[in-house]
Amino acid sequence: MSTAAATHVVSDDALIALAAKLPASPAILAEFNELTLDPHMVIDEATALLRRDSTLAAGVVRVSNSPVYGGDRISAVEDAVARVGLKEVYRLVSLATTARLAELAMPTYGVFVGRLAKSTLLHGVAAETLAAECGLDRRVAYTAALVRMLGMRIVDAVARNADWIGVAATSDLVGWERQTFGRTNPEVAEVVLRHWRFGEDVIEAVREQYLEEGPEAASLMAVLVNVAGSFVVGADAAVLGEVPLWRASLEKLAVLGLKPEKLEALQEPIMEEFERLLEAFA
Repeated sequence: MSTAAATHVVSDDALIALAAKLPASPAILAEFNELTLDPHMVIDEATALLRRDSTLAAGVVRVSNSPVYGGDRISAVEDAVARVGLKEVYRLVSLATTARLAELAMPTYGVFVGRLAKSTLLHGVAAETLAAECGLDRRVAYTAALVRMLGMRIVDAVARNADWIGVAATSDLVGWERQTFGRTNPEVAEVVLRHWRFGEDVIEAVREQYLEEGPEAASLMAVLVNVAGSFVVGADAAVLGEVPLWRASLEKLAVLGLKPEKLEALQEPIMEEFERLLEAFA
């Protein structure tokens, strides 16, 4: 259906403005990712960036004090970064940022407080593990899986601002979004992620995550993020309307070069890593 027929059409500028009002704006992730990819980066640079968001910095310190990372009490963010390491701190910053978004309710999608927090973490861990198995970039996979729900968060804000009360269709989520808002949540996420200067590989994976044109036409990373969603479905933590979209079909697995038995074998390590990070953030 055309954009003109949609009920709640919002401009790109309005979407970006709504995204800026979200708690723990993921915009910092793009900058942090670029910084940590620099082989010459030092701890002082990472801590300076973290200090721009005091809540985020406090979260990294708190996690570094968990038994998972040693358990000795420290209070300085630079000590926390030194303890977990520069590579690991990116994972923690990514998760801490998106977890704060995932804790919020999204009544437009029938999601209430707390439901998305665990599913977002599980999606990220599954995508990262699959990327390692498929020889793809683990950081891109992890980031894309965590920020992929940004579009839903913004669409929900659009609906609330319009004082519109309704629940997303569960049988045709994509069609319902286009009919109601003029575009899908991945398309909304693309607008914001591009404005925040995320890498094209992350943007592409998020935009194509539902594989509307089929797995053969999408990027490998988009197929991977989609298949990673099957673990979220298996844990009964997916948004109801997305359940039909996250099936790990033979066609999708063939694109990734994965056999069904390999996917099944990854279940245990994915859940172990998920539980490890869940304990750290408890």
